[in-house]
Amino acid sequence: MLSYEGDPISASGSPRDMIKGAFQYYDFMDESLWLRMLRDRNDSAHMYDENRAKQLVQTILNDYLPEFERVNRGMIDRYGKMLTV
Repeated sequence: MLSYEGDPISASGSPRDMIKGAFQYYDFMDESLWLRMLRDRNDSAHMYDENRAKQLVQTILNDYLPEFERVNRGMIDRYGKMLTV
């Protein structure tokens, strides 16, 4: 969607840069939560502790899934039927 908005950051390929760039357009996103998601995604590749893994699952269920739902609603409100075509 950043590419659609004409933002050149979309071509960078950097997840962190794209997340930070998204906040210029999408005020319904929680910047700190998205950056925490990125950090957890990176950390999970080297997670070998069962308790930490279970804790991450709870974080995903309690924090991250509701954020994805909020972003989905925000995108639908902003772009409407363009997203369903």
